[in-house]
Amino acid sequence: MKSKMKKCFSILLLMMLIFPTFAFATGEEDASVISWDVKLRPYADHLEINLIVRNTSDQPIQLEFPTSKFYDFSIMDDKKEVYRFSKGRYFLQAFQYINLGSGEEKKWTMNWDYKNKGERVAAGNYTLIATLLPSKIDNMQGKNQLVAKQAFTIPAIHDIQIEGSTGNYTITGIVEQPLNERFYYTVDDGHRLIVAKRIMPISKDSNSFELSLQLPLEIMSQNESLIFSIYTEKDEPAFIERLKK
Repeated sequence: MKSKMKKCFSILLLMMLIFPTFAFATGEEDASVISWDVKLRPYADHLEINLIVRNTSDQPIQLEFPTSKFYDFSIMDDKKEVYRFSKGRYFLQAFQYINLGSGEEKKWTMNWDYKNKGERVAAGNYTLIATLLPSKIDNMQGKNQLVAKQAFTIPAIHDIQIEGSTGNYTITGIVEQPLNERFYYTVDDGHRLIVAKRIMPISKDSNSFELSLQLPLEIMSQNESLIFSIYTEKDEPAFIERLKK
């Protein structure tokens, strides 16, 4: 009887040791110690992309990658892929490691010029889907890939140029029709508005626009630099550039 009880106890102890290890190896626990996020800023001529992995645990962790391809992302127009980061790129075929202390983050920043096969894609709504690609987290192998996505809008104006100096400027650009939104512009010195928000003079019948901007000489002399900005209807910056003095 004692022999049977001892045998059952041994089996139970073995199961307690095995099953927690199995659950951890699935990657569910691994993935919970990190967060993966994407933050976007769409400008007139490029999309600023920030990909961020953070250690959300109270212990240091190590991410292992089988190559230098730490992540990948695609740009989707509804269900159609219009751009993939990794396409046509070569990656170092050697293990790479990222060590993160508790609360520490690693950020990758890059720009996309809105082009697919050399041609600018149409203005409108898109979604970026980004995947973090570690093969192991703290030496545990499992379902460690994390996916994050964010929607964004490519502005209908682009190729913006500013000509002129000493307070007299001409701003030109290209417009994609049909134009379904308004754009606004401002001028500031980094601390205060010099020209308050005004509607960009863009015609719905034209594929281009031209804005004449005159600033008093006293404004130019009082400020080391002035900044011209264009905003979308959602008050998001689409274009920012310093004016020549």
